[in-house]
Amino acid sequence: LHGQARGSYSHLSWAREADHLAFAASIFDDEGEGGDAEIWVWAGQEPSAVVTAADAPEGFAVPSANELEWSRDGARLFFGFKYVGGAEAEDDSSGSGSGSGSDEDEKPFDPYDFDAILEGRGVDVWHWNDPRIISNQKERWEEHEKNRVYRAVIHLDDRAVVPLATLDLPEVFPTDNSSFALAGSDLPYLREITWDGTYGDVFVVNLRTGKQHPVVERLSVGWRGSSASLSPDGRSVLFYQAGDWHLWSVETSEAVNLTAALEVPFANEDHDYPMDPPGYGHSEWMADSSSVLIYDKYDIWQVFTDDRKPRLLTAGAGRENHVVYRVEDLDPDEDVIAVGTDLLLSAYHDVEKHDAFAALDVDQGSIRSLYATGRHKLHVEGKAVEADRVLFTRERYEEFPDLWVTNLDFEKPTKFSNANPQIAD
Repeated sequence: LHGQARGSYSHLSWAREADHLAFAASIFDDEGEGGDAEIWVWAGQEPSAVVTAADAPEGFAVPSANELEWSRDGARLFFGFKYVGGAEAEDDSSGSGSGSGSDEDEKPFDPYDFDAILEGRGVDVWHWNDPRIISNQKERWEEHEKNRVYRAVIHLDDRAVVPLATLDLPEVFPTDNSSFALAGSDLPYLREITWDGTYGDVFVVNLRTGKQHPVVERLSVGWRGSSASLSPDGRSVLFYQAGDWHLWSVETSEAVNLTAALEVPFANEDHDYPMDPPGYGHSEWMADSSSVLIYDKYDIWQVFTDDRKPRLLTAGAGRENHVVYRVEDLDPDEDVIAVGTDLLLSAYHDVEKHDAFAALDVDQGSIRSLYATGRHKLHVEGKAVEADRVLFTRERYEEFPDLWVTNLDFEKPTKFSNANPQIAD
């Protein structure tokens, strides 16, 4: 596909539903490091460079240490630009104090040589208004900031390159939606981490123009994903704040409270930390973006993007019987729930501490029991891709979590592993 002297190739990424391969190509420098890169795409014919240094905004470059991610249909490729505006100053300071001698000429360290100790002295200067303390700055530099890239997207239909993330809005989350993506920033609240929780501002970014639309400010725990979600059609953002779930409209730039009129709490009822209690989360959106499933402590609710009132899908059986119902994700590669399909639920008894499985008919709003022993911990390991077969484990203190297989109705489950037979001794 591509070759060059001292070439470096990294981050090979296939599109899921298209025969497209993307990779970053660069040339090794004298120290064996990949320099500035180009992003190449192979689509069945000759590969071509779709992103070069000329596409980078001022003060940015295309790094070889990149992050490539396709949209599901292969129409868009998300990648990153690296900020290099301060590179010269960092390079100048990094060489200070280096000697000209080789390692062989260096003398062994003498702990009693006071002058040698002072020669290597240094100081960390911290200002009270710095966003992070020095130790945290050093840790994050190596793990997060050193190779941070700022997300951008290229549309393959017209080769348009659109920068999405900025220095003030550093995080953009790739999406399969063709128009918008969620973005966020915790920069205004970094100092508060020292004595408070974590917060972030959430935005919607236009994938064609890069324009940022503010959704909600100071969103608490989970703002990077579990407390904010973009609908599949890109028209709505679901977010949790101050004990309630809200829906923000891209068209009107207004939010409505979805759960304020409901008589059950959606904040974690058992949260005893000195910070705002988080919510219980939500499941995937319906594929047609008409609704999404959210959780209280026990039950599952369906909230809609139109004027319909929320539906209690589990009919209050969870709270009445102290059973925690949650949707089992049988297809981790699928981000939506197909309309008209039954869902597999886990059912955890919060008092007796055992698990069960149930089926939820979303259209009818009814549940039926599938499998329960009244004494086991259960866990779904996965579902067959092309068959209605489910793999799960069950365990107790005297029973090893062996593998069991059954159909989606959990009829006649069969144990087919015996990984720890000596437990019976």
